[in-house]
Amino acid sequence: VFNGEKGGYTETDEPDPLGYYGFTKLQGEKQVQNICSDYLIARTSVLFGLHKPNFVTWMISLFKQKKPFSIVTDQIISPTNTFDLSEQLIALLENDAQGVFHTAGGEIVSRFDLALRTAEFFDFDADLVQPTVMDEMGWVAKRPQDSSLDISKIRKFKKPYSLEKSLGLLKEGVVGGN
Repeated sequence: VFNGEKGGYTETDEPDPLGYYGFTKLQGEKQVQNICSDYLIARTSVLFGLHKPNFVTWMISLFKQKKPFSIVTDQIISPTNTFDLSEQLIALLENDAQGVFHTAGGEIVSRFDLALRTAEFFDFDADLVQPTVMDEMGWVAKRPQDSSLDISKIRKFKKPYSLEKSLGLLKEGVVGGN
C-alpha cells in the first residue's frame, strides 16, 4: 500500500499505492475500517513457504537448473516465511490486538541479497545470480523500490523470524521432505 520511496514503513505512515494491486489492498483495508470498530489488519511482505509458488521457491528452481538468471539489486523487501506470519497472526489474536500491524519477517534485504543468501543456505552456486536493476527488467506494472516494513509494533507480541530461520524451515520442507 506504499509507493516505495522511503522504506521502513510504519503502520502510521500514509498509504500511497504505486499501482492497482496496492490500490485494491488499500481499498480492502478501508472497507474493513469502515465496517468494523474493532478490526485487525495485518500487512505482510513477500511471502514464501512450501504450499504455493513464490519468489524464493522460484529462485530455488532456477538454481537447480544451473543456468544464470537475473535478480534486481535495487528493490528492497521484508521477506516473510508463512509459518512466521501464521505465528504472528495467532499472537495478535490471542492478545485481542486491534488496529493495523506490519506482520513481516525480521530482516530487510534486497531481492538480490535474498538470492545470494538463499544460494548460500541451500548450497547453490551464487555465481548463477546476475545483478540487474528494476529499470532493465521491462516490467509492465510499476513496483515499489523499497517496500520494507517496520516491525516494531508486532515485536511487542511476537519476535519475527530471522531470514536464516525462515530459510531453514523452507529447507526442512523442500530438501528434507522431498
